[in-house]
Amino acid sequence: YGWPAPSVLGRCPLPPVDTNDPVAALFDGRIMPLLSQAGRMDWADRLRQVRAGLSAHAFPGGPSMTHGDFWGGNHGADARDRLVVFDPAPMRAGLWWDLGFLQAFSPASAAAVREVLTRQYGYPADSARIAEWLAELTIMLAHVVMFGGGYAAQVERIVSRLEQQ
Repeated sequence: YGWPAPSVLGRCPLPPVDTNDPVAALFDGRIMPLLSQAGRMDWADRLRQVRAGLSAHAFPGGPSMTHGDFWGGNHGADARDRLVVFDPAPMRAGLWWDLGFLQAFSPASAAAVREVLTRQYGYPADSARIAEWLAELTIMLAHVVMFGGGYAAQVERIVSRLEQQ
């Protein structure tokens, strides 16, 4: 999971993470560095508690190349209604990563893609919910860093949702 070299999310620098542990990849390589850059360590203690309750079982499917920045403008369907993704910026994660990013800005598109993946490929939508929320949290944290506190309410909602699980 992750990427073995330093990378960026938007303009947010991220450390290299190359591990078989999706929890470590998300928290050490994405969430905690973004919290630090956002100056919002008030969320860090709460998210450490969330992390303590997670296991790799919350992240269905093994790591594979994913788009890494999935939103409504860069996916579609072919003539046989199969998912097609444009302009990939790959990283190693699971489908939950792309769906979490898509959920952040295009919930209707995320629902449609999730339904196709579930129906055609057996994507375990119910068991992937927490992983998708963590991916959504990641992109929202990057937006707090890049664009300011206007995204803080969305981060707070996601953190609260995670705490309730």
